[in-house]
Amino acid sequence: MIVSFEPWHLAAITPQPHQIGSIRTEQHAGNIASVGAFTCLHNGQPVAIGGIVPAEKYGLVFDSGIGCAWMIISAGITHLWPEIFRATRRELRRALANYHRIEASTTFQEGERMLAMLGMRCEGHLKKFNHRGEDSSLWAITR
Repeated sequence: MIVSFEPWHLAAITPQPHQIGSIRTEQHAGNIASVGAFTCLHNGQPVAIGGIVPAEKYGLVFDSGIGCAWMIISAGITHLWPEIFRATRRELRRALANYHRIEASTTFQEGERMLAMLGMRCEGHLKKFNHRGEDSSLWAITR
């Protein structure tokens, strides 16, 4: 079931191995709630959380119109992928009315596959980009 994000979702989700170590503090949950996101619940527990943060909100860029897409996903939920994909595609399409560019980065092949399926294109590689110092690929969609 897809619902609006609530701060407790971030503490309750068990991230897949690729995303262990993602920032999940109470302050971060409040920041997410202030810009909005969605959660996929299964048996009352969050198994996927995603959203788009305006890049200018936290001083990431000094221009408006750019969104940073993100998602945290639990392991072992392949049976829920169609629902998660549809919700993600719907939110991405809706967000493109407010942004001229939405970008995302990932460090793993499954993430790249999903971003490609969502219509994003790989723009390059970022050295030592994530919290573990791993290389990432940068993906974007524009209108």
